[in-house]
Amino acid sequence: MAGPSVFFTTFNGRFPRILISEEGQSVEGNIKYRMLSSGWESIFRTDTIRVDVQIQDRALNRSNEVSSPEVTLRQITRN
Repeated sequence: MAGPSVFFTTFNGRFPRILISEEGQSVEGNIKYRMLSSGWESIFRTDTIRVDVQIQDRALNRSNEVSSPEVTLRQITRN
């Protein structure tokens, strides 16, 4: 018997500069990023989904990966 379906896609994008100087400073906070797609409903319907995020800076340093809570589309979409 096959395991759960796994679907991967990327929504690569750019964020505006947060820091003015290029010194090695830590940044902490929240980022809102819209992932628009007309196919969400047909792909996920009532499935539980989770988003894993990693940020790469202009010097190609990668952040730790963080994960969203598991949700359904109904819980997070606007009508």
